Amino acid sequence: MDYFSTGKVAYPKLTLYAFHLKHSLAQKPKEPVKNANHLWLKCQQLAKQLSVPKLETLPELIEEANNQKTSIAGEILKSILTFTGIQHQQNLHLSGEVNPLEIHDTYALDLTLRYPHPEIKLTDLRGLNPDDCLLSQNINASLGQTLVFFAQPVGKIDNEQEFADACVKALLSEETLRKLNIYRQHQGKLLGSSIFEYNNDADSPEAHCHLLIWLNNHDLTTELENNGKYYYPLIDLLLCRSKILYARSEAIWCHEQARSAYADLEKYKQDFKELKNQSIDIKFYEFNQWLQEIPEISFNYIDYLRDSELHRTTIQTNNKNYRLYLDKLKKYA
Repeated sequence: MDYFSTGKVAYPKLTLYAFHLKHSLAQKPKEPVKNANHLWLKCQQLAKQLSVPKLETLPELIEEANNQKTSIAGEILKSILTFTGIQHQQNLHLSGEVNPLEIHDTYALDLTLRYPHPEIKLTDLRGLNPDDCLLSQNINASLGQTLVFFAQPVGKIDNEQEFADACVKALLSEETLRKLNIYRQHQGKLLGSSIFEYNNDADSPEAHCHLLIWLNNHDLTTELENNGKYYYPLIDLLLCRSKILYARSEAIWCHEQARSAYADLEKYKQDFKELKNQSIDIKFYEFNQWLQEIPEISFNYIDYLRDSELHRTTIQTNNKNYRLYLDKLKKYA
């Protein structure tokens, strides 16, 4: 069946979970990175793309809150910022909410866009992601992101996998689907309903596309989803995943740079052996040059090795935490 052309969903929503470093080991303690507020400024840009003026106020609201948490969970604002009544094509009204969070050394953005209508054609879902504005290449969160689509299929669905594929096709442009080579990676259950994971296996956060299609097809799912107990375990889980992939990407880069630096040092070693039979003047000239070149290469090599070890530790720590949050999530799932 051609679900893309004929399929419909009820009360669809698309949520962006984006993660951006606030602190790094390269900075002084408690000193944020230069572009720590990147996600909040990105919301100002999205406000124009989505025709949601209220989103433009987010950086100002966060500054007024002075980054003071209102709970252990890490909310920055006293209440979630909501927006409603934006009219799109065919009298569809976009609404949603944004919840900025601070989780340890990371800023997290939870931006949800929804159509509060009982029946929406799949072909109209592009209004939730116009011009692919919610994809990683536009958001540019330093640690990466995940998009979660949640909706209740309207009518009988004989093949959930094909219906989920149709939802992906509806949310992303044809060009994006072709370029990113997104595929269905896994499927399972969350809060009793079917969930499908789509990925493109890119190494860098900017090129990575991670999309979850969550079909509300169980009687208890709506109640459990509204209850919200799964919310923070899910965000923490996705953050751990993003940190693992980010650290892996950085480790690959460090490994490549370390190999290049090592090759340069090996060349100096070979050149040193070949200087044995040269005159004192030539040796002096070469050694003087090397004194200016070798220390920098050596220090860089040491830095790459150190950073590789830090990334390895990050992967191990977040892999452990991922399993802990997964166990928590399973209690509600």
